[in-house]
Amino acid sequence: MNDHSKDLKTRNLREAAIVLSREGFHTDRTHTDRLCVQLDGSPLCEVTESGGVAYRNEDIDEPERIAAKDKAYEIVKTTAEYMRQMETAPSLKADGLEGGYKVLADFNGTVLAGVQSKHGVHFVTWDWDYGHTGVCQGHYFMEDYAGAKQDFAVRSGLD
Repeated sequence: MNDHSKDLKTRNLREAAIVLSREGFHTDRTHTDRLCVQLDGSPLCEVTESGGVAYRNEDIDEPERIAAKDKAYEIVKTTAEYMRQMETAPSLKADGLEGGYKVLADFNGTVLAGVQSKHGVHFVTWDWDYGHTGVCQGHYFMEDYAGAKQDFAVRSGLD
């Protein structure tokens, strides 16, 4: 595996750990290629470098643990989705804008952008302005990817 691919997978696991911890899960990188997820001090599942979730049946033997595993899976799936987009997305070029924003979606005069920070990826929607050279009327969603996608759909007329 080349260094770029390894770095991408490390960033994906780091982002998954940030989002899972925000949702009350405890994580630990005891393996170099996996993220161990715990609930109430007991193993729940592991997140793989590719964005999958592996678990043992004995770790999810109660309905609330099954629900927690399902929630962790949804978080990991969503995180993997936007991290893949962040990797391939072009940089957002707009007058006066700095900070490494990436264009995740651009339609009908509205742009959905993401920027990597030490606290995880943050999202914003803007309207294009000044002949598509500047952005205005930003709606900032911090780490709420689902909210940013919904806002983008509404503002761009997709919804």
